[in-house]
Amino acid sequence: MTAEVDVYQAAEGLRLGVTGARSARDHFAAEYGGARRVAAPDVEVLVDVRFVRSLPPTLRADRHKTVRWAVDVDAPDARPITARVSITGRPRRFALSLVQGFVVEPLVSVAAARAGLVLLPAAALADDDGAVVVLGRSRSGKTSVVARALVTGHGALGDDQVLVDRAGAVRPWPRRLRVYPDLRLTAPRAVAALPARRRAALTGLGWLQKASRGAVAPSLPLAWGDLGAAPVAGPVPAVRVLVVERDGAVPDVTVGPLSTPEAVGTAQEILEQQRVRLRRVTDASWDAELRAVELVERDILRAGLNGVPVQRWAVPDHWPATVAVTALAEGLGVRG
Repeated sequence: MTAEVDVYQAAEGLRLGVTGARSARDHFAAEYGGARRVAAPDVEVLVDVRFVRSLPPTLRADRHKTVRWAVDVDAPDARPITARVSITGRPRRFALSLVQGFVVEPLVSVAAARAGLVLLPAAALADDDGAVVVLGRSRSGKTSVVARALVTGHGALGDDQVLVDRAGAVRPWPRRLRVYPDLRLTAPRAVAALPARRRAALTGLGWLQKASRGAVAPSLPLAWGDLGAAPVAGPVPAVRVLVVERDGAVPDVTVGPLSTPEAVGTAQEILEQQRVRLRRVTDASWDAELRAVELVERDILRAGLNGVPVQRWAVPDHWPATVAVTALAEGLGVRG
């Protein structure tokens, strides 16, 4: 890897270093912000990302639509966790977003567990009382609710990933928000507040999705500043957890209590889904490591969420996104 490394620190003992192609480094700089460029970094995860004409035949590869990537990752007991990622295909921005979600952040989650943290697939709103953690699978409305919250003056720590420790403290994972064209329907006030160029980009993605009949439906990354906000710095104590699920058996929003182990089980199911693509490009030694990480994460979450009220929000599966997001926002005290 090159001598200079862009370093991003999300918490004490959790630092990501990125090297490689200029466009890859620019992507992560835009995603995470605040990089320190150093020659001899002390990091927990070190990733080199490069674009190639063809993938090395000796490496395990993965693909999605028009892009492919291969990963050469060191043994899991290496410190730092070190991976070299080769990418081919276009568009490159699309490829980088996939590699970030399928490879880089799952590797960061391993380092997080070693540091006593869980990179939790959740949104979190924050006020003077503490953090309300919203746990749900992709497209459950988390980002739309956070966008509504930010534009109406509420604080937030993240829309899709936050860090949780054994004491129940929540910290931001400083990533851009990922929105889709239906944000115009689910959070119209937030869209109206966007800079003109971002509104135009969102409109363009909507036309692309429509023209391709949904076959091409990329997300648009939004900087927090596009909504006039910044993530709450944290740590903020978790005071409430909502597990949001679509349910075909309920006629209206149904709210009921969940136990901490049930909430932790849901979190672990989502974490496992996010690591499926990492498993495709790593060997059996990493399978064992990821199983060990799951046990650590379970213990951290059970300790951190112990005593925190947990509710299950069952949302009718037939409801359109606009109705579901509005119901969730109102339940969280977010108006507008």
